[in-house]
Amino acid sequence: MLEAPEAPYTNSAARAVAVVEFLASNPNQTFTLSEVARRCNLRKSTAKVVLSCLHHAGWLTRSPVDLRYGLGPMLIMIGRAADEARPEVNLARPVMLDLSLRLHCECVLNATTGGEIVILESTAPGGLSGRYLASGQRGPFVAPYGAVFVAWRSRADRSDWYNRPPGDPNRIGQLDQILDECVKRGYVVTIQSDPRERMMEIIEEASDQLTTEEIRVLMRSHLANLSPDTYLTGRLRKNDRYLVNAVQAPIFDARGIPAFALSVHIGRTLDGTAVAELGQAVRLAAGTVTAVIADHAPYHPTPA
Repeated sequence: MLEAPEAPYTNSAARAVAVVEFLASNPNQTFTLSEVARRCNLRKSTAKVVLSCLHHAGWLTRSPVDLRYGLGPMLIMIGRAADEARPEVNLARPVMLDLSLRLHCECVLNATTGGEIVILESTAPGGLSGRYLASGQRGPFVAPYGAVFVAWRSRADRSDWYNRPPGDPNRIGQLDQILDECVKRGYVVTIQSDPRERMMEIIEEASDQLTTEEIRVLMRSHLANLSPDTYLTGRLRKNDRYLVNAVQAPIFDARGIPAFALSVHIGRTLDGTAVAELGQAVRLAAGTVTAVIADHAPYHPTPA
């Protein structure tokens, strides 16, 4: 029986990364060879080679009873080294926990890498923890997504963001106005929309023969063409009602460039006054993380 075509990874290193990222996104589970191959869209023969290599290196464990694979002990050492090299997540976590508990919502730390927006850390009250967002989740860093990372940057950086394929030049003026408004407020507000109908159309357009990676490219292309009206535009009116999806604020590096973004995910209707108060809380928390990272000083929340 012929195996299905695998995802178009460029080399064996990319396949290994895909496997480790998949297992890291499911840290409390183990998987068989067949399950890893299917979930990572690899040929079974390819997955066997990758898993064997990672297992012998100590990156993965394999149960001698049922031959299921999970994360290995060497990743602990690698994680500790990453913490030392990039301590920002550990420094930001106490601020995030404090904010998520006070607002009773999920709080997320994002960064950009390789044309994508990546969740580095997520905190939430007990009942919400891990409900929607988790470390390692990614999304496209193409206009209109990722405004918080470009609003406070130069016009040239904005232009680069606007023009990333499949950018729409007809939206540049509108996006530029939105970014200017975000800078004036000090935070970004996204209004909840329901893109399910358009997403269903996209899925129906995708042939059953497309690989996971090809579908991902297709979805990325269509997502970039969804309306940017999900960003709050115009002045906040205290008596108006807003269905708020998230509020974001930038965390700056030593050069004054947004290096990370702090986001709280709300998913409920608020009046203009409540939105403004929420925005200021997120902006101040992001400012605290900026200062903590700059000083490498521990954060101690102020007693209520």
